[in-house]
Amino acid sequence: MNLKKPKFWDYKKPNIYAYLLYPLAILIKFFSYLKKDTTQRVEIKTICVGNIYLGGTGKTSLCIKINEILKKKNIKSCFVKKYYRNQIDEQKLLEANGKLFMSNKRIEAVLQAKKANYDIVILDDGLQDQSIDYDTSIVCFNTINWIGNGMTIPSGPLRENINNIKKYKYLFLNGNLENLELLKKEILKINPNIIIFIAEYQPTNIDEFDKNDNYLVF
Repeated sequence: MNLKKPKFWDYKKPNIYAYLLYPLAILIKFFSYLKKDTTQRVEIKTICVGNIYLGGTGKTSLCIKINEILKKKNIKSCFVKKYYRNQIDEQKLLEANGKLFMSNKRIEAVLQAKKANYDIVILDDGLQDQSIDYDTSIVCFNTINWIGNGMTIPSGPLRENINNIKKYKYLFLNGNLENLELLKKEILKINPNIIIFIAEYQPTNIDEFDKNDNYLVF
């Protein structure tokens, strides 16, 4: 989805614009329910790393780390990503770290990986894709953005209601250790049994740079 995020999405509480868009959010949810695909079980292990908050939650980095761990265990793993023209950077990043299968439908890319005799597929995004019965699902959040104003698209930044974390077993909080205790309490109120992992962003090549120089960071 090629989308410029409105500022009000990340307000602590919904504002007038969020409430005005709420009927549209209800319609989107209704049509999404109508077009649900039949869930299919595939004969290859699947790990889906996704998010509820739209974008910027560390999914791709976590996929790469999982792939590294599996490689060390001599498990043949690969990446699967649905093809989007505006996500070339993520596609190239995955390709630089392993084998990537892509298709307009995730299930087709998963079946390609199975045909190529891979043991495990790591899906970058796809929690809301009902066409695949995943073996393991991991939901990622950023510790600063968290759930924004708490409303679903287009009233807010959420792809689905935050209460849906009840259906997940694993959750990653990615960032620089901000707001951890508060977020943990909120998460465990919704799902007391969820397993929470904490991930901190760290530069991997900081020693290559002279810290006395000026840099443009983007």
